[in-house]
Amino acid sequence: MAKTKEVGRWAECIAAHLLNIKGFKILSRNFNTRFGEIDIVAQGDGVIAFVEVRFRGKGSYLLPEETITYKKQQRIKTAASIYMNSFDLTDANVRFDVICVSKDKWFMLPNVRHIVDAF
Repeated sequence: MAKTKEVGRWAECIAAHLLNIKGFKILSRNFNTRFGEIDIVAQGDGVIAFVEVRFRGKGSYLLPEETITYKKQQRIKTAASIYMNSFDLTDANVRFDVICVSKDKWFMLPNVRHIVDAF
C-alpha cells in the first residue's frame, strides 16, 4: 500500500509542477471531505480548476482518464462544492480537469497529459 501512495504523490507532484508551468497557483493539495478527495485545487486563467490526477504504469490496458467513473466524478463535484463554500468562492468560475501521468518500460520520463474541462 505504501508504494501505491508514493507513486500517487509522485504523480501529483508532476501534475502540480505542470500547472505551475502553465501559470496556475496551487491553492490546495489533497483536500479531503467525507465524500472524497480533490487531488489539486489550482487557480489560473480566470478559473478555479479542480484537478484529478491519474497514474497508469506499464502493462495497464486502460488510459488513466478511463478509470474515472461517473460515481467518482460526482464525488469530486460534491467535494468541490464543499471547498467553494468553505473558502467563500461560490461565485468563481470552475472547471474539472484531469492530469494523466503514465509511464512505460521504454521511457525514463513520464508522459503527462492535461485534459482541460474533462467533465
